Amino acid sequence: QVCSIILSNHGRLEYKKVWHNYGFDRHVFYNHGINVRGFAGDTMHMARLYDASKSFGGYALSSLTK
Repeated sequence: QVCSIILSNHGRLEYKKVWHNYGFDRHVFYNHGINVRGFAGDTMHMARLYDASKSFGGYALSSLTK
């Protein structure tokens, strides 16, 4: 039941969503028939704008939360 509630809200514009690597996540959801709407931000792209000097893998969510 929790999954159905979460998935039903992904297509609603009034609920803004913040993602990490939105391009990948949206592609995966779309391939499963879920059209994600209500984009508010992407933490991976925000991290790149904040510090563009990180090496490969430096923008992984696990790296950014240390």
